[in-house]
Amino acid sequence: EEDQSHIIEEIFRGLKKVEAVLSTKRQEEKDELSITWQDVRNHTWSNLQTVYVPTYIADCLIWPPLQLINFTFIPLRLQFLYVNVANLAWNTFLSFMANKSH
Repeated sequence: EEDQSHIIEEIFRGLKKVEAVLSTKRQEEKDELSITWQDVRNHTWSNLQTVYVPTYIADCLIWPPLQLINFTFIPLRLQFLYVNVANLAWNTFLSFMANKSH
């Protein structure tokens, strides 16, 4: 009977060690996944500088001339097609800019 209680104590000690290791591992994983507001702010600011500003500048440089051409030279029945083709190119550019950092 004393031998059995010794075995049971050893099992419980082993289980406590396993639990301690798993708890430490869970905390390490949680620390790796935690995101602070500072991280969000830094990512947002970086994204603003590298993606938004160049995209906005491109928007201001591309769309006014395209619309000027559209309303000045493109026949009314083809304006819709002209803008859709321009939108296809623009959306491709936006997709490229959005995924540039990936």
